[in-house]
Amino acid sequence: MAKKYGIDYALKKDATEQPPRYLVFFKGRDADVLTAAFKEFSARKLTQEQRPSIRKVLAAFRDKARQLNANRQRTKNKMQEESL
Repeated sequence: MAKKYGIDYALKKDATEQPPRYLVFFKGRDADVLTAAFKEFSARKLTQEQRPSIRKVLAAFRDKARQLNANRQRTKNKMQEESL
């Protein structure tokens, strides 16, 4: 997001506290650019939280497939071919 809007940022570790606290500094052309970037970032985060996890969905489908395979009837049909 920062590259898209041309925002520079810097991380600084404050080791005087336990556990250490991290400070993030942002610098942009003007305040409108910063607010637009933060709005887009927060909107994207909210939509990510609302979507279900792909791993959870796949696990549910995997369990459903196992149940369907366990309930299916197993039939073995062997046909004997005539040889010349």
